[in-house]
Amino acid sequence: MAAEEGVAAVEFALILPLLLVLVFGIVDYGYYFLLSMECTHAAREGARKGAVEPDVGSAVAAAETAAENYLTGVGLGSGANAPDVAATTAVDEAFETELTVTVTLGDFEPLVGFLIPMPTAILASSSMHYEGVLP
Repeated sequence: MAAEEGVAAVEFALILPLLLVLVFGIVDYGYYFLLSMECTHAAREGARKGAVEPDVGSAVAAAETAAENYLTGVGLGSGANAPDVAATTAVDEAFETELTVTVTLGDFEPLVGFLIPMPTAILASSSMHYEGVLP
C-alpha cells in the first residue's frame, strides 16, 4: 500500500495538459462561432437596412453604417481589431439591383490555436434585393 501513495497525483499531472487543451479548445471554438454569428448578423442587418433605403445612391452608405452600428452594439465595432465592412450593389440578369454586405474579421487569435487548427479570419456576407425606388 505504501508504494501506491501519490499515484493519483501523478496520473492527474499526466492528464491535466490534455484536459486543459480540450477545455480551452472548446472555449476557442465557442468564441469563434460567437464572432462568426455576430458578423453574419451584422452583414444581414446592413443588407436589410440598405435594401429598404429610399435612394439607391445612399443604400450602400446606410448598409455599411447599419452593420457598423450593429457591431458596435455587440462590442466588436471599435478599436484596431474592428471588422471591415464593405457594401456593394450589382444588377443581376433580371435587371434587379442586389445589395451585398460583407463583414471581415481578420484578427481572431485562438488561445490554443498552435495545438488545434482553427481559422484565423471570419468572413460573413449577406445579399438582398434592393426594394427602394430605382432612378
